Amino acid sequence: MLRTQKTNASAEVRKALGLTPGKSLKEATPEEVRRVLDPYSQFPYPVSQAGDLTRVPREYVENWINVRKLAAQIAKLAPVATALEKVPREQRETVLHTALFEALNKRGSQAFFEEWQNPEAKKEIARIIGVSAGKPKEANDQNAPYAVEQLRTSIARRGNATLVDLGPGSGATIAPILDFLKPEERRKVTVVLVDAMKEAIDEKAMRNAIKSGKVIADLPSAEKVAKEYGVKDVVSIQSAFDDLEQHPDFGSLEGTADIVVSGAAIHHNQSVDGTFRAAAKLLRRGGKLAIWDWGHAAWKAQNLLVAPADAQISPSGKTYVDPRTKEIVTAPKDHAFVAQTPKRSGTPAELAGVKEILTTWTGGTDEKGGLLKYGPEHSQKLMTYMRQRIAAGKPVNFLEFLNENLVGQKRLNRPGAQDEETPTPYLFLEGHRPPELYEQSIKRAGLTHEETRYVPGSNLLYIIRAVKKE
Repeated sequence: MLRTQKTNASAEVRKALGLTPGKSLKEATPEEVRRVLDPYSQFPYPVSQAGDLTRVPREYVENWINVRKLAAQIAKLAPVATALEKVPREQRETVLHTALFEALNKRGSQAFFEEWQNPEAKKEIARIIGVSAGKPKEANDQNAPYAVEQLRTSIARRGNATLVDLGPGSGATIAPILDFLKPEERRKVTVVLVDAMKEAIDEKAMRNAIKSGKVIADLPSAEKVAKEYGVKDVVSIQSAFDDLEQHPDFGSLEGTADIVVSGAAIHHNQSVDGTFRAAAKLLRRGGKLAIWDWGHAAWKAQNLLVAPADAQISPSGKTYVDPRTKEIVTAPKDHAFVAQTPKRSGTPAELAGVKEILTTWTGGTDEKGGLLKYGPEHSQKLMTYMRQRIAAGKPVNFLEFLNENLVGQKRLNRPGAQDEETPTPYLFLEGHRPPELYEQSIKRAGLTHEETRYVPGSNLLYIIRAVKKE
């Protein structure tokens, strides 16, 4: 009986956060909840879609959203209040908070999905890939030989192999892998494509989307890429990563994958535990995981404090151990610490990653402008702001900087004045995480971490590899 009550309460909380089948988040979210989670949804794209605070990684969400306040708001909504009345009083808070975090995760995933459906978003994503200066291709090229070795080992042992790509997009991750294989080897490989976007994995859906103007015409589907390489078979699964275990075809694929790859896709989930748990179940014994993603510490909290050199910082950034006194120092509410020195050999300092991503967002380093389409002079202004704040022992607040310095400033390459003059603090947040949070989740999934390394020349892009032990 209690399980049924919890399920009902969870369903009502999901509905209160706008998770209603057939409706967009903007349409389905009650106004009082929307003002907390997505306060800029009334502005033109891309501001409208990029402001959802549920995109913040689960590990950091309480540094951005007042979860207790949000829970109190939701509990007052009539359907939720009715559902909670059926739950024993002493368990209501636990049931509500459990359901709330589940719903925040689902909402975060749907926010990305809705953005990708926007024709304007497709153009912007193509531009952003251009701004990233070829680093994704470098990461895919570095991962390819590792994947190929695993596939060839499996072909030698069993005569066939299975490659799974989580978030294949246009096939950029699998293409260099298949390119390395000989034609006779490709004919022994089954490729499994998992993506929330049907157009990304289905050639027919991609053609229809191109005709309707939903996507860029020269963007191929991953399915088309795989078929052109002449692989044995292509299996396409349309599913969000955190729902993959519930997909009707998942059971038949468990324990069949020789390698699971992914490129810049996993961060599109507020919580990644479900993703790595599904990947672990897909892998056969001895199978391997090879992913790359963007990651940094800039979204740990609204206010970032730089910890002393060599301080041991917790993964959440809420505490550090003072290197001199060995005392534990706790960050104030809505604050988190970032490291100014590398946490381990071969990795950049968190502060270096924060500077790189915020510079990339603001104005970039050349005439192309940053992701927000301001010029490089604004990146220089940001660096001055950060140096002054850090020297004074004060927190760095990126949104505050944007509000005070860039609102009203003309941006580059904007088609109309309305978009250029939008008075908003631009809550452009992605689910980027430092690699240790992925490593912890991979371990919880039962996989053994093998290595983490950064792509040369980047403080943001890292490769992680793991294995499912024999």
